[in-house]
Amino acid sequence: IETGLKIKTALRKCEPVHVEILNYRKDGVSFWNQLSISPVFDNNGNVIQFIGVQNNITEQKIAAQKIAAQKLLEDEARWKFAIEGAGVGIWDWDLTTNIVFYSSRWKQMLGYSNDEVGNGLEELTKRVHPEDLPNVLKNVEDHQCGASNESSIEYRLLCKDNSWKWILARGLVINRDKNGN
Repeated sequence: IETGLKIKTALRKCEPVHVEILNYRKDGVSFWNQLSISPVFDNNGNVIQFIGVQNNITEQKIAAQKIAAQKLLEDEARWKFAIEGAGVGIWDWDLTTNIVFYSSRWKQMLGYSNDEVGNGLEELTKRVHPEDLPNVLKNVEDHQCGASNESSIEYRLLCKDNSWKWILARGLVINRDKNGN
């Protein structure tokens, strides 16, 4: 719809337009076209026709997607290397699925192996010192509802050997839905 509007607006203004359009063949297979339309004027400046050129750019689009995917994998590997090199533990909570990712380092800091910690929020909350839990939950709630853009709190976590370890946790909301949640 946006592309169609762009074309109509340009043609009404008698301006050239260059767009990429995803099309579908009769058999349902998609392909990409690059479309260029330019007005042709007579000696008096009136538009007498439009000339359009259309090129199939599916292979270029696929190649660009492969390059982007490879770059994303490389970026992820760099981030993972940087995080692991920093020696920090990370947890990432996806509220839409209620699944929490705990990094290997987070688990190791508390004396656990990878298979000893699940992927629920309770893996964190059941390890927070009872005196610290109300503040931790309030901090998370304030952060989720937008009362704070960034979170920083110190609290104690229970280690596998039943000792307590002080943790400085910092966080931020990565994404919000259209309602701000």
